[in-house]
Amino acid sequence: MEKLNLDFVTIPGKDAYESGSTPVRDLYFIAIIAEGKEECIYLDYIKSIVNEADTVKLNIEILNHYYNKEKTAQSESHPLKRLDALKEWSDTIEKISLADDEEWIICDRDNGSFTNDQYDELLADAETLGIHVIVSNPAFQIWLLFHFVKDITPLRLDDYPKSKDRLKIVESELKKYVDGYKHGSLEIDAFSEHIRDAMDNSQSATQDLKELKRSSGTNFRNLLCSIQDKCSDVALFR
Repeated sequence: MEKLNLDFVTIPGKDAYESGSTPVRDLYFIAIIAEGKEECIYLDYIKSIVNEADTVKLNIEILNHYYNKEKTAQSESHPLKRLDALKEWSDTIEKISLADDEEWIICDRDNGSFTNDQYDELLADAETLGIHVIVSNPAFQIWLLFHFVKDITPLRLDDYPKSKDRLKIVESELKKYVDGYKHGSLEIDAFSEHIRDAMDNSQSATQDLKELKRSSGTNFRNLLCSIQDKCSDVALFR
Protein backbone atom coordinates (compact mmCIF):
# COMPACT_ATOMS: atom_id res chain seq x y z
CA MET A 1 0.00 0.00 0.00
CA GLU A 2 1.30 3.45 -0.86
CA LYS A 3 2.57 5.42 2.11
CA LEU A 4 0.44 8.44 2.90
CA ASN A 5 2.45 11.63 2.65
CA LEU A 6 1.22 13.39 5.77
CA ASP A 7 3.06 16.52 6.87
CA PHE A 8 2.43 17.19 10.54
CA VAL A 9 2.48 20.85 11.48
CA THR A 10 3.38 20.15 15.11
CA ILE A 11 2.83 17.60 17.82
CA PRO A 12 -0.32 18.75 19.63
CA GLY A 13 0.29 20.02 23.15
CA LYS A 14 3.98 19.14 23.23
CA ASP A 15 5.19 22.64 24.13
CA ALA A 16 2.51 23.07 26.78
CA TYR A 17 3.32 19.75 28.40
CA GLU A 18 7.05 20.49 28.46
CA SER A 19 6.32 23.59 30.52
CA GLY A 20 5.72 21.33 33.51
CA SER A 21 2.21 22.65 34.15
CA THR A 22 0.67 19.23 33.51
CA PRO A 23 2.68 15.99 33.55
CA VAL A 24 2.18 14.22 30.23
CA ARG A 25 1.02 10.90 31.68
CA ASP A 26 -1.60 12.61 33.81
CA LEU A 27 -3.50 12.99 30.55
CA TYR A 28 -5.34 10.32 28.64
CA PHE A 29 -4.92 10.70 24.88
CA ILE A 30 -7.47 9.80 22.20
CA ALA A 31 -6.44 10.21 18.55
CA ILE A 32 -9.21 10.27 15.93
CA ILE A 33 -9.14 10.45 12.15
CA ALA A 34 -12.27 10.82 10.04
CA GLU A 35 -13.26 11.19 6.39
CA GLY A 36 -15.31 14.34 5.95
CA LYS A 37 -15.83 17.92 7.08
CA GLU A 38 -19.08 17.25 8.91
CA GLU A 39 -17.45 14.63 11.11
CA CYS A 40 -14.66 17.05 11.99
CA ILE A 41 -17.07 19.83 12.91
CA TYR A 42 -18.99 17.43 15.10
CA LEU A 43 -15.82 16.09 16.73
CA ASP A 44 -14.54 19.61 17.33
CA TYR A 45 -17.70 20.25 19.31
CA ILE A 46 -17.21 17.05 21.33
CA LYS A 47 -13.64 18.10 22.04
CA SER A 48 -14.84 21.55 23.17
CA ILE A 49 -17.20 19.93 25.68
CA VAL A 50 -14.35 17.89 27.12
CA ASN A 51 -12.05 20.93 27.27
CA GLU A 52 -14.68 22.92 29.15
CA ALA A 53 -14.86 20.23 31.83
CA ASP A 54 -11.92 21.40 33.95
CA THR A 55 -11.76 18.23 36.03
CA VAL A 56 -11.28 16.00 32.99
CA LYS A 57 -7.71 15.09 32.07
CA LEU A 58 -8.50 13.91 28.58
CA ASN A 59 -6.84 15.13 25.40
CA ILE A 60 -8.64 14.50 22.10
CA GLU A 61 -6.72 15.06 18.89
CA ILE A 62 -8.53 15.15 15.53
CA LEU A 63 -5.81 14.26 13.10
CA ASN A 64 -7.55 15.72 10.05
CA HIS A 65 -6.51 19.16 11.27
CA TYR A 66 -2.85 18.27 10.76
CA TYR A 67 -3.05 18.01 7.03
CA ASN A 68 -1.37 21.12 5.63
CA LYS A 69 -3.44 21.10 2.46
CA GLU A 70 -7.18 20.55 2.47
CA LYS A 71 -7.16 19.29 -1.11
CA THR A 72 -4.73 16.57 -0.12
CA ALA A 73 -6.95 15.62 2.79
CA GLN A 74 -9.95 15.31 0.49
CA SER A 75 -8.15 13.27 -2.15
CA GLU A 76 -6.79 10.86 0.46
CA SER A 77 -10.00 10.36 2.42
CA HIS A 78 -10.34 6.66 1.55
CA PRO A 79 -10.54 4.63 4.81
CA LEU A 80 -7.37 2.65 4.06
CA LYS A 81 -5.41 5.86 3.45
CA ARG A 82 -6.82 7.29 6.67
CA LEU A 83 -5.61 4.13 8.40
CA ASP A 84 -2.14 4.80 7.00
CA ALA A 85 -2.31 8.32 8.41
CA LEU A 86 -3.23 6.96 11.83
CA LYS A 87 -0.28 4.56 11.71
CA GLU A 88 2.04 7.42 10.77
CA TRP A 89 0.70 9.54 13.60
CA SER A 90 1.34 6.74 16.08
CA ASP A 91 4.90 6.28 14.85
CA THR A 92 5.53 10.03 15.08
CA ILE A 93 4.40 10.56 18.65
CA GLU A 94 6.22 7.45 19.87
CA LYS A 95 9.48 9.13 18.79
CA ILE A 96 8.92 11.89 21.36
CA SER A 97 7.87 9.48 24.11
CA LEU A 98 4.21 10.36 24.10
CA ALA A 99 1.44 7.82 23.69
CA ASP A 100 -2.10 7.95 22.42
CA ASP A 101 -4.02 5.59 24.66
CA GLU A 102 -6.79 5.07 22.11
CA GLU A 103 -6.89 5.44 18.34
CA TRP A 104 -10.12 5.66 16.35
CA ILE A 105 -10.84 5.72 12.64
CA ILE A 106 -14.23 6.97 11.45
CA CYS A 107 -15.42 6.02 7.99
CA ASP A 108 -18.50 5.79 5.78
CA ARG A 109 -19.64 2.58 4.16
CA ASP A 110 -19.45 3.85 0.62
CA ASN A 111 -19.72 0.62 -1.35
CA GLY A 112 -19.09 2.54 -4.56
CA SER A 113 -15.43 3.16 -3.68
CA PHE A 114 -14.87 1.07 -0.55
CA THR A 115 -15.00 -2.54 -1.73
CA ASN A 116 -15.94 -5.57 0.36
CA ASP A 117 -12.33 -6.78 0.35
CA GLN A 118 -11.06 -3.36 1.43
CA TYR A 119 -13.64 -3.30 4.21
CA ASP A 120 -12.40 -6.66 5.49
CA GLU A 121 -8.80 -5.46 5.20
CA LEU A 122 -9.53 -2.37 7.26
CA LEU A 123 -11.17 -4.35 10.06
CA ALA A 124 -8.37 -6.94 10.11
CA ASP A 125 -5.58 -4.35 10.16
CA ALA A 126 -7.35 -2.28 12.81
CA GLU A 127 -7.84 -5.30 15.04
CA THR A 128 -4.16 -6.21 14.72
CA LEU A 129 -3.11 -2.67 15.60
CA GLY A 130 -5.65 -2.18 18.38
CA ILE A 131 -7.43 0.62 16.53
CA HIS A 132 -11.13 1.22 17.11
CA VAL A 133 -13.27 1.45 13.97
CA ILE A 134 -16.43 3.49 13.55
CA VAL A 135 -18.54 2.75 10.48
CA SER A 136 -21.68 4.55 9.39
CA ASN A 137 -23.75 2.89 6.69
CA PRO A 138 -24.42 4.60 4.37
CA ALA A 139 -22.60 7.61 5.83
CA PHE A 140 -22.11 9.87 8.86
CA GLN A 141 -25.44 11.52 8.10
CA ILE A 142 -27.27 8.51 9.51
CA TRP A 143 -25.74 9.32 12.90
CA LEU A 144 -26.98 12.89 12.50
CA LEU A 145 -30.46 11.60 11.70
CA PHE A 146 -30.54 9.57 14.90
CA HIS A 147 -30.46 12.85 16.83
CA PHE A 148 -34.13 13.16 15.84
CA VAL A 149 -35.36 9.72 14.74
CA LYS A 150 -35.75 6.71 17.01
CA ASP A 151 -36.20 4.10 14.31
CA ILE A 152 -35.00 4.09 10.70
CA THR A 153 -36.88 0.91 9.78
CA PRO A 154 -39.72 2.79 8.01
CA LEU A 155 -37.16 4.28 5.61
CA ARG A 156 -36.43 0.77 4.24
CA LEU A 157 -32.83 1.76 3.53
CA ASP A 158 -31.64 -1.79 3.08
CA ASP A 159 -33.93 -2.17 0.08
CA TYR A 160 -31.39 -0.04 -1.81
CA PRO A 161 -28.07 -1.82 -2.50
CA LYS A 162 -26.14 1.34 -3.38
CA SER A 163 -24.88 3.56 -0.57
CA LYS A 164 -25.49 6.72 -2.58
CA ASP A 165 -29.19 5.86 -2.85
CA ARG A 166 -29.43 5.23 0.88
CA LEU A 167 -27.68 8.51 1.57
CA LYS A 168 -30.18 10.45 -0.55
CA ILE A 169 -33.00 9.09 1.58
CA VAL A 170 -31.18 9.81 4.84
CA GLU A 171 -30.38 13.39 3.87
CA SER A 172 -33.91 13.98 2.60
CA GLU A 173 -35.22 12.86 5.98
CA LEU A 174 -32.62 14.90 7.84
CA LYS A 175 -33.76 18.07 6.09
CA LYS A 176 -37.18 17.62 7.68
CA TYR A 177 -35.61 18.22 11.08
CA VAL A 178 -32.76 20.61 10.26
CA ASP A 179 -33.82 23.62 8.25
CA GLY A 180 -31.27 24.43 5.58
CA TYR A 181 -29.18 21.31 6.07
CA LYS A 182 -26.63 20.95 3.27
CA HIS A 183 -24.25 18.08 2.61
CA GLY A 184 -20.68 18.99 3.54
CA SER A 185 -21.56 21.64 6.11
CA LEU A 186 -22.87 21.35 9.63
CA GLU A 187 -24.54 23.81 12.00
CA ILE A 188 -23.69 22.10 15.26
CA ASP A 189 -26.31 24.04 17.23
CA ALA A 190 -29.00 21.98 15.51
CA PHE A 191 -27.56 18.81 17.06
CA SER A 192 -25.87 19.81 20.30
CA GLU A 193 -29.00 19.39 22.44
CA HIS A 194 -29.75 15.92 21.07
CA ILE A 195 -26.50 13.98 21.42
CA ARG A 196 -27.86 11.76 24.19
CA ASP A 197 -30.90 11.07 22.01
CA ALA A 198 -28.63 9.94 19.18
CA MET A 199 -26.74 7.63 21.52
CA ASP A 200 -30.00 6.03 22.58
CA ASN A 201 -31.76 6.03 19.20
CA SER A 202 -28.87 4.56 17.22
CA GLN A 203 -29.14 1.34 19.22
CA SER A 204 -32.33 0.53 17.31
CA ALA A 205 -30.19 -0.27 14.24
CA THR A 206 -27.16 -2.50 13.88
CA GLN A 207 -23.89 -1.45 15.50
CA ASP A 208 -21.97 -4.61 14.69
CA LEU A 209 -19.06 -3.96 12.33
CA LYS A 210 -19.58 -7.15 10.36
CA GLU A 211 -23.27 -6.34 9.84
CA LEU A 212 -22.51 -2.70 8.98
CA LYS A 213 -20.72 -3.98 5.91
CA ARG A 214 -24.15 -4.42 4.31
CA SER A 215 -26.80 -3.13 6.73
CA SER A 216 -27.76 0.43 7.60
CA GLY A 217 -26.73 1.76 10.98
CA THR A 218 -23.76 3.17 12.86
CA ASN A 219 -21.61 2.40 15.89
CA PHE A 220 -20.59 6.05 16.36
CA ARG A 221 -21.98 5.96 19.90
CA ASN A 222 -19.07 3.69 20.87
CA LEU A 223 -16.67 6.61 20.58
CA LEU A 224 -18.87 8.88 22.69
CA CYS A 225 -19.35 6.14 25.29
CA SER A 226 -15.57 5.75 25.53
CA ILE A 227 -15.12 9.49 25.99
CA GLN A 228 -17.87 9.63 28.60
CA ASP A 229 -16.39 6.67 30.50
CA LYS A 230 -13.16 8.59 30.92
CA CYS A 231 -15.09 11.60 32.22
CA SER A 232 -17.29 9.71 34.67
CA ASP A 233 -17.45 12.60 37.10
CA VAL A 234 -18.96 14.88 34.44
CA ALA A 235 -22.13 14.33 32.37
CA LEU A 236 -20.86 15.49 28.97
CA PHE A 237 -23.80 14.87 26.66
CA ARG A 238 -27.36 16.11 26.81
